[in-house]
Order: sequence, then C-alpha cells, then structure tokens
Amino acid sequence: VYPPDARVSFVLSPQPADVRRSWYFLERFVNPSSTTLHLIGRDILIVGRVVDVKEMLKIFDFVSSTRGDRDYKVLTLRKVDPTEMVKILNSIFGEFEHGRTRPLEM
Repeated sequence: VYPPDARVSFVLSPQPADVRRSWYFLERFVNPSSTTLHLIGRDILIVGRVVDVKEMLKIFDFVSSTRGDRDYKVLTLRKVDPTEMVKILNSIFGEFEHGRTRPLEM
C-alpha cells in the first residue's frame, strides 16, 4: 500500500516466551542506518522503510515458524563435494515428489 521508501512503524507481538529470543535474533539482521528495533513490554516495534520492514517480517516469520524441528544447512557451492550435493538435492526434492521420480545419481 505504501511506497517502498516510505518510513513506517510496525508492531510485532510474538508469543510471550519468545519475545526476547525474537528481538535478539532480529537485532542481528537490522540495518542500523535505516531501521530501528525497540522492545516495548511484550511487543517489538520496528521503525524503518517499507522495504526494510518487509525483510524483517520475513526473518521474523522464519524464526517463529521454525522451532528446532528442522535443521538448515548453508553450503557454499564452490566447496561442496558433488556426492554431498546429490544427497542434499535428493533429500529436498524427494520430499516434494513423494517418490514419484528416480533419485539423482552421481
């Protein structure tokens, strides 16, 4: 609704037990030159440009939706062993296909 460069404020209301954990996590990803985070009671106030607030909301959504039931692994493609990449791709895409396709082979 607002232009991408407009300054807005947004109030997040995470679960009471997750307020500090979410705030500390979001604080690591905030751009201090354009966005600020404030902890107000059980709420987190984000003030910044629309683009930056949307990015913070994506990060918050990721944090709030994953509670340790999944493991994420970040790999640089230049240093990945080809057999390791095959295993990763099979685990990701095999989950979506439910066995309808043949697994990748090296």
